[in-house]
Amino acid sequence: MSEITRFFSKEPKYLNLSDVQNTVGFIVNVHDPINFDIDLNLNSKIKNRYSRVIINEYCYTDPSSEGIRRGLTYRCRLRGVSLDSKDKYSKMLQESRINILRKIDRQNGWAICTVSDVDIYNRILVDLYDPITGESINEYLLTQYKEIYRPYNGHR
Repeated sequence: MSEITRFFSKEPKYLNLSDVQNTVGFIVNVHDPINFDIDLNLNSKIKNRYSRVIINEYCYTDPSSEGIRRGLTYRCRLRGVSLDSKDKYSKMLQESRINILRKIDRQNGWAICTVSDVDIYNRILVDLYDPITGESINEYLLTQYKEIYRPYNGHR
């Protein structure tokens, strides 16, 4: 994946934006249990709102067109979830990462997203949901791994 940088303001700025619910997303990369690169199905008007977000380009094989295609992912972070301690609970952090990867793999990478604000690190804040069960991935981490994840109410 090659990283494409777009617009980065000299002064980091949090952007409060209205939520875009029920957005289909394909999770291309899991950096850790709360940071992802997601190919979001956004219309051009909504894409404009997120023009300063970090994006990456990726390639994939499309069986219907028998060729290689390119896609764009947005750097995303789970909204309302904060990591309390990486060092103190490294084994539990690894376990949570494996369980998130399993959840994503069971749905072949697909998720339903609520797309929200842009944080000061130019990431879209998202709520992720299992497309079959409707389970919130955000809530899953907060309830199953209370020792290392805590609610975060940043700028909302």
